Amino acid sequence: MEERRAIVDKKARLAREARVVREKEAAVAAEKKRREQGQKHTESRELMEQMARKKANEDAKKKRAQDKAWKEEVRAKVAADKAARFANKRPAEEGAAPPEQAKSPEAAPAAPKAKKVYDKCTVMIRLLDGSNQKVTFAPSDTVGTVHEHIRGLWGAGMPDGSWALANTFPREVYNSPEAMAKTLLEVGMVPRGALAVQRL
Repeated sequence: MEERRAIVDKKARLAREARVVREKEAAVAAEKKRREQGQKHTESRELMEQMARKKANEDAKKKRAQDKAWKEEVRAKVAADKAARFANKRPAEEGAAPPEQAKSPEAAPAAPKAKKVYDKCTVMIRLLDGSNQKVTFAPSDTVGTVHEHIRGLWGAGMPDGSWALANTFPREVYNSPEAMAKTLLEVGMVPRGALAVQRL
């Protein structure tokens, strides 16, 4: 009887020891799996952060390039307009008779050069997202007309009072009723010019 009880106790003890070993092995395997998953998560997060930084740098570089191209385009247009005005003014000055000849009865009076009248003007509009839009208006249209055009594009995304149009050269912000009533001819947008949307 005692021998049988000893055998039973021994089997029970061995079973307990085997269970403890299995539990330890399972705990070690679980910890190993948890660490591997944590390492993968860390690597995945670092990769996503790296991709986000790369995209942000690329977007910033692209925006700087767009800003530079737009400014160069505006400068080129302003220079072209200035050169055109100078070229139109110079022949008129060269064609005018000197004071001595103007007094002579034989000298025919120089015919005044007719000023060119434009029936439309092209406005380059720079939006808040950095994109440009070229729109044709009438010289008699007002700054308010351009304002309404942009509000129709953006809708509720740009509530009134949160933005205004600004002339890039010379610098002037149109955010008053008097400024909005000015015609595009008065603000120098004829035959072409540039306006930028500015947050207030």
